[in-house]
Amino acid sequence: MNNHFSTNLRNLRTEHKLSQKNLAQILEIDHQTISRLERDYNEPNLDILIKLADYFGCSVDYLLGREQEDGMIVIDNSSNALSDVEQHIIEVFRLLTNRNKIKVVGYVDGIYAGQSQGA
Repeated sequence: MNNHFSTNLRNLRTEHKLSQKNLAQILEIDHQTISRLERDYNEPNLDILIKLADYFGCSVDYLLGREQEDGMIVIDNSSNALSDVEQHIIEVFRLLTNRNKIKVVGYVDGIYAGQSQGA
């Protein structure tokens, strides 16, 4: 495999100030897997690619070095731009464990359902 993936993975992990062990815990995989991926000893399977892309908010293509965009949110002046609060929520959400992410999604869905019913 080319080293774009290993370089991109290492860069994303360090940008998020995560150790290999922390990232492995978040993704619920063995920490040696992260080490081997970053040293280009192993190729990632599809499940790991998807977990990494979801966690870092980028595309699988970016991870594999197939696009130049980093997948990060770009703030512009259009009506689709995220507010500061929305940006903060996304940044904090990315730091949560998978278990806590599921809890947050359930909580938000519950609030929205109550709002939709006029509560």
